[in-house]
Amino acid sequence: MQDAITLTQQLEYYKEYQSKLTAVAGRGTARSILSGALYVVSTGTGDFLQNYYHNASLSRRYNVPRYCDLLIGIFSDLAEKLYKLGARRIGVTSMPPLGCFPASIRLYGKGRSACVARLNRDAETFNRKLNATVKVLKGRHTDLKIAIFDIYTPLRKLAEAPVEQGTRAESEHKKKTMSRFPHVLELIINHIRLCLILRLR
Repeated sequence: MQDAITLTQQLEYYKEYQSKLTAVAGRGTARSILSGALYVVSTGTGDFLQNYYHNASLSRRYNVPRYCDLLIGIFSDLAEKLYKLGARRIGVTSMPPLGCFPASIRLYGKGRSACVARLNRDAETFNRKLNATVKVLKGRHTDLKIAIFDIYTPLRKLAEAPVEQGTRAESEHKKKTMSRFPHVLELIINHIRLCLILRLR
């Protein structure tokens, strides 16, 4: 993604922040602030939607499981580096149902209005590997509090069964629900971040 800030650059920004915080608050106070902070990580979604599905050479070089392994490896490396820099509370959101985004349905739905099952399976593959990696990180660092919050399940339910999620008439409200999907995703992620703070205390 050309407009995205790479994880490497984000980590460099974080190191700069650490230095500035230490200069202002002192080493001991800075260490306490950094170890008590919550680090929220979201990874993979843009890599698939804005890169993998649009880059033929990339999708030829990596099948979905291998591409997931690549992304999970990058996340694991980031988590390890954050830990070495003092992070002790990390929250990571699962990948949402990629096939239920309106743009995904428009581009890959073959004229149908339903979620694209193939893309959702890709997200499920990623989430299984993410769960396994988080378990490894927990076992490796006993003082690390790290948790995954599932945004896949509630968003898929919202997209596929809006009546069950509180709307009145599926035929009338499904399109409206789907058109608001990105906004709903943002609201759910913000809610999850709040729950994450409470869970990792």
